[in-house]
Amino acid sequence: MTADSINPMLSMRTTVGGHFPRFTRVSSRRQFRSVWGGTLLFALLLGGCASYQPRPLIPSREAAALQARDVNAAGLRAFLAAHGQTVTPWPLPTWDLSSLTLLALYDNPQFKVARAQWQRARAGTETAAQLPNPSLHLFQQHHSLAPAGLSPWSYGLALGIPLQSTGLRQARVAQAHALADAADLELAAAAWQIRSTVRVRFVGLDAARRNVDLLKSEVALRKTALRLLQRQYALGAITASTLTMAHIQEERAQSAVLSAQGQVADQRAALAGILGLPLDALAHLRLDFSGIQNPPTGKHLPSPAVQRAALLDRLDIRTALDQYSAAEAGLRLEIAKQYPQFQLGPGYEWDQGDQRWTLGLSLSLPVFNQNQGQIAEAEARRVEVAARFEVLQLHVLTQVERGMAAYQNSVQTWNATNHIVAVQQQEAQQISAQFAAGEIDRLAVIRAQLQTVVAKRDRLTAQVESEHALGRLEDAVQQPLEGGTPLPPVATLGPRQAPHDKQGS
Repeated sequence: MTADSINPMLSMRTTVGGHFPRFTRVSSRRQFRSVWGGTLLFALLLGGCASYQPRPLIPSREAAALQARDVNAAGLRAFLAAHGQTVTPWPLPTWDLSSLTLLALYDNPQFKVARAQWQRARAGTETAAQLPNPSLHLFQQHHSLAPAGLSPWSYGLALGIPLQSTGLRQARVAQAHALADAADLELAAAAWQIRSTVRVRFVGLDAARRNVDLLKSEVALRKTALRLLQRQYALGAITASTLTMAHIQEERAQSAVLSAQGQVADQRAALAGILGLPLDALAHLRLDFSGIQNPPTGKHLPSPAVQRAALLDRLDIRTALDQYSAAEAGLRLEIAKQYPQFQLGPGYEWDQGDQRWTLGLSLSLPVFNQNQGQIAEAEARRVEVAARFEVLQLHVLTQVERGMAAYQNSVQTWNATNHIVAVQQQEAQQISAQFAAGEIDRLAVIRAQLQTVVAKRDRLTAQVESEHALGRLEDAVQQPLEGGTPLPPVATLGPRQAPHDKQGS
């Protein structure tokens, strides 16, 4: 490489006279080692101070930490208090839907994934804002016409400084910030999804428990009815087929209790899973279901303003807008790349006492392409994101309208089943009065009570369906509609310093 080449260099070579010392082959090698060694040391000192910290993933340790999670951790108490939850006395005597939702957000493995993705996207903004590092090239040259007694070797440095256009850097930074903003919203969407799942499991567990209680009442009544029928059969008042049918009905009722108890266990395990707790830890919690056992009413329906806000400000709508901004910035970035990219190369050369300053400039030549393919891809990506946004808005509109229709229908169904229960209870009371007056036998009373239990089970089914319909409507507008606690801000859901806290005192 010569002094006239494009890449700049600093060259040091032996000389024979004048004011410069003579270098032998040995002294030249020493100079080589000292100069290059000093240059390498300088380059290393310019490097960052970050060092690799190993964090091995040990399955046995992670499993032990999972099984050791405790709802009485001091860190959890501080987290609940910071988000408006009453924490006195501590440990909490009861856990309702709001406190369980915060518990799920505190140390949920699924939410940890969303937090890690959010943190990675935020780190991307720092990467986009960084300036490219200059390059340093070390080299040596052999001169075939070196004077006798002098080293034929010379040594040098080449430096390259890339120059970025302001438009290109601004587009890259804008794209990174748009993606980071979308990650913020995706973190909030993950939090909402966890809230929604907690609500579904919470409602499902309550429904399963109440269904078991009703089925146990039915079993008790059918046992009583069976004993009465056995007496009548002994007296020859009924046929064997009637008694056999009563046996079958009693066994079916017992089987239904076992099945319902299995559903309770399944719902409890599912709730423990979304809370990020082992099943034994959840079993020791006293759950408060009173907030989801109120009769459904039309007052929970979202107002027109809330419906409009869903079309304009729902989390996935805002995420799609940020993704569109990222696509726009990506197009600007590809357009900026079509222009030549420059690299500045200042340098210094020392050749046999001749000190030379050099200034090189290199650039990419848009000869074979002008970045047309990448620009076309970016334009198509922007069109695609815009089309997806339109599809999403239509989906949100449909989801809100279907959610409102489903909830209104569930309210009507519950009102009808509640009326049937009231009529059945009134009829059961009349039959009980007739039995007290000696007009009918006790079996008629038992049958009336059985009909009441059946009606109550139908009402329970209607109420559970209304709660699920309300939950789907909340998902459609992404707002609590029955006085529930709103989600914490995204900033408070970031990674914590100590995900596994020691048990509080």
